[in-house]
Amino acid sequence: DARADLYALGAVGYYLLTGKHVFDGRTIVEVCSKHLLEAPVAPSARLGKPISADLEALLLECLAKAPGDRPASAASLRDRLLACPDAALYDGTRARSWGKDRGPALRAASESPSSDERALTMAVDLRRRDAA
Repeated sequence: DARADLYALGAVGYYLLTGKHVFDGRTIVEVCSKHLLEAPVAPSARLGKPISADLEALLLECLAKAPGDRPASAASLRDRLLACPDAALYDGTRARSWGKDRGPALRAASESPSSDERALTMAVDLRRRDAA
């Protein structure tokens, strides 16, 4: 259901807070396996510094393996985000400023992976699936 989208939003939020993907791996299969089976490291632990406990808990709830453990809807997620004490610190102007200041560096980092990163790609040839 739509809670798969909430998982994706949690992954985006995690990346925005930490600058890191929720899970890393050598192959796409390894990354997908971690999404299915492993609990993510808390963003504050990944950063090595504290973040708002309510925001961290909400992000980890979005990344829950069982859809029933995630927020019930996007509206519920929005309401809970707006209820976070730090929500009053941000508005559209500050969000645009954040994007203007940090966006180019984030885009550059995602476009030019470091030498130890490999492109995560998988291709499946379904034309021969009946031959097996």
